[in-house]
Amino acid sequence: MKREGGHFEPLQLRPANRLFGQSSYPFREAFLRCTQDVWLAPLEKIAFDKDPESARKHINDWVEQQTAKRIVNLLPARSVNAGTRLVLVNALYFKAAWEDDFNPEATKQLPFFVSVETPVKVPTMFRNAHFGYRRQSGYTAATIPYTGGELQFLIIIPDSKDGLPALVKSLSGAELTGLSKLDDDREVQLYLPKFRIASPTMPLEKHLQSLGMNAPFDVPPGSADFSRMGPRDPRERLVLSDVFHKAFLALDEHGTEAAAATAVALGLPGAIKEKPEPVELRIDHPFLFAIQHRSSGICLFLGRMSDPRG
Repeated sequence: MKREGGHFEPLQLRPANRLFGQSSYPFREAFLRCTQDVWLAPLEKIAFDKDPESARKHINDWVEQQTAKRIVNLLPARSVNAGTRLVLVNALYFKAAWEDDFNPEATKQLPFFVSVETPVKVPTMFRNAHFGYRRQSGYTAATIPYTGGELQFLIIIPDSKDGLPALVKSLSGAELTGLSKLDDDREVQLYLPKFRIASPTMPLEKHLQSLGMNAPFDVPPGSADFSRMGPRDPRERLVLSDVFHKAFLALDEHGTEAAAATAVALGLPGAIKEKPEPVELRIDHPFLFAIQHRSSGICLFLGRMSDPRG
C-alpha cells in the first residue's frame, strides 16, 4: 500500500500491567518474582498510608500514558485510602486501520432504531465488498478485517429491533469464539454506523458478587485468602475491596481506536458454492460488537451498541 501511494497505518496493540503496592507492606518474594517475570507486571512501591490522593493521581497518570490519554481518571476520588495495600492495573490500547477503508463520501445520515419505534439519524458508512458473513437463527454476524488480517471487527445483530437483550443472554462463549472464522467469500452491501464510546468509570464489585465472586471480597468474613501474596495475619491479610473499569472506542471510515483499563484494589479487612448474489446488511438497530483475534477467537474488546449518538 505504501508503494502504491495508498493509506497505511500500522496496527498498534499495547497491553500493560502493573502493581502499585504499599511500600511498607510485606509482600511475599515469590509473588513479586512471579508477577514481574511471568505476568510482566512489576510492583511499584507507593505510600498509600501517607498520601493516598497523590498515589491515586500517580496511578491515573500511568494509565493515561499507557492508553494514549484515552483513559483518564480511572480511579475516582476517594477510591484509595490509607488502608489500601495493593492496586492491580491492567491497561490495553488498540488502534488499527481497516484492511480497506470505507469511502467517506459514501457516509450518509441514515436511521438507526434506538428502540422499535424511535429511529434517529446517524452518520452511516457504506461499503460493498467481501466480508465474513453468517446467517444464524435469530441473528446475523459479519466481520471486517483490520490491516494485517490477524484481528477483525465482529458485528452480531439480532433479527428483531428489540432483540439485543435476548441475544446477550443466549449467546455462549463457544458460539462467540466460533464466529471468529466466518467465510469471507460473500459479497455484502454493508451499512455500518460510525460511533464513539467513552464510558465513565464503572464500579464492578457488586456485579462480580452477583455472579458469585464473593470470597475475594471477604463475604462471608474470613473467606478471602490472598496468603500467597501477603501475610495471613488477621491484622495484615488482604481482601478485595474495589474493582473499577473504564473503556473508550471510536470507529470510523479508516478503522478503530480503542482503550480499556481495569483497576483492582485490595485493602485490609473492613463448503464452495456457486457465487450468490450480494446480500444487504444494515446495522440499523442495537447490536453486539467485538475486536477479535481471528485465529484464536479471543475478544480483546466486547460490547454492545444501543445508540451511536453517544
